[in-house]
Amino acid sequence: MPRINHIALKVPDLAQASALYEGVFGFRHVSTVKNPGRTSHHLSDGYLFLTMIQYDSEDAPEAGFAGAGPCIHHFGIVVDDPAAYEAKLLEAGCEVLSGRTAPTRCARASTRSCRAWAA
Repeated sequence: MPRINHIALKVPDLAQASALYEGVFGFRHVSTVKNPGRTSHHLSDGYLFLTMIQYDSEDAPEAGFAGAGPCIHHFGIVVDDPAAYEAKLLEAGCEVLSGRTAPTRCARASTRSCRAWAA
């Protein structure tokens, strides 16, 4: 059965945001990942990952997927057959923004283009 495995937040200050979730809620720091245009901290409560993403600029690739400024950037769902679910997303009218060539086969769909959200 599909399950949510992470929620990603776009934040202006990575250290401050991570410290908040670690200090107040007891999340544990799992890793820090530096990619072109962004750095992310991955935290966990033992069940779910909470990812804090700080972009080098609002012009960085993927920075604008969810809009400008701090926001919920995306959430990840683990599925048993990524290609089948990608096809279902496309059939539902979603635009797949990335994923077809990603090693993890993650698909991101813009909720702005899904018919289900407009109904």
